[in-house]
Amino acid sequence: MPESIRDQVLRLLMDNPNTSISGSELASKLHVTRSAVWKAVEGLRKDGFPIEAVTNRGYRLAGESGKISEGGIRAVLQSLSHSIKKENEFWIGWDIQVLDSAVSTNSLAKQEAQKGAEHGKVIIAREQLGGRGRSGRTFFSPRDTGLYLSVILRPEYSLEDSFRLTAWAALCVAKAIEHTAQAPEGTVQIKWINDLFLDGKKVCGILTEASMDLEMRKLEYAVIGVGLNLSTPAKDFPLELQDKAISLEDALGKKIPPNSLIAAILMEMEDSLAEIPEPGWMEDYRRRSFLTGKEIEILRDGQWRRCSVLDIGMDGKLEVEYLDGTRERLVSGEIRYFEQSF
Repeated sequence: MPESIRDQVLRLLMDNPNTSISGSELASKLHVTRSAVWKAVEGLRKDGFPIEAVTNRGYRLAGESGKISEGGIRAVLQSLSHSIKKENEFWIGWDIQVLDSAVSTNSLAKQEAQKGAEHGKVIIAREQLGGRGRSGRTFFSPRDTGLYLSVILRPEYSLEDSFRLTAWAALCVAKAIEHTAQAPEGTVQIKWINDLFLDGKKVCGILTEASMDLEMRKLEYAVIGVGLNLSTPAKDFPLELQDKAISLEDALGKKIPPNSLIAAILMEMEDSLAEIPEPGWMEDYRRRSFLTGKEIEILRDGQWRRCSVLDIGMDGKLEVEYLDGTRERLVSGEIRYFEQSF
């Protein structure tokens, strides 16, 4: 999909931070009229991008918009692809769609995947009216204070490799948060298998849904949903979540630009998708484990059983020991944890 004039103007301004570029120079670089540049700048301002006009010097981008937009995401992606990797044989070519509102981005993405949507389709909403988590739970998704996105992937993976997708996605988002916030590696912890934690509270959940070809024993498509509390004030969380959830900005004490974070998530996925069958990345996932050394309860046959978390294996299975001394390695399961460690 070719870039619009507005997206090209934004990219040039983002590639030259704190530098003024004249309207005539922008027009010359893009082979358009100065009037077209002016209209593009006005459109970007309406989208919330703080573009300053300096007399006799030109336009300057004073910061990033706090509003999610396709152009903003693409501009950051373009910048990241130049600075991180000029050529990537696993490049995905993201097809990004930003919606004002959606019932659920994962539900929409599944519908699109079933209709044949291609590898790399991304659906983002500024709010969700019926956001979904694991086991049919709802995900609190207020307008303009979170990231709600779903990615359609069609990698050529076996069923066995496909089981690692949720853990891989959680690691990608954790690393993208640290990159965007310039936080130390390991700042973001992972609660097996799919939740991200900061300061002991949940900041993000990952929901992976997939269609499998059982006869061929391979993945047809996967939809990876990311729901992240970006700037939701603590008082705005439902009462039952206020002691369990936190926003990224409250946890880190700084504003996180949403377009940069979304672009970083997509780049992490693009750069590491081919590595899923290789177990080496699991070491990073295991180091971030929020549960290792903690007591938890696991829902088994309708009853909660208490156990201690020993480790997470390189295959992603949770290794636990029950009160009677028996041990088990879990592929998945419903769990809840306690503050004390064993």
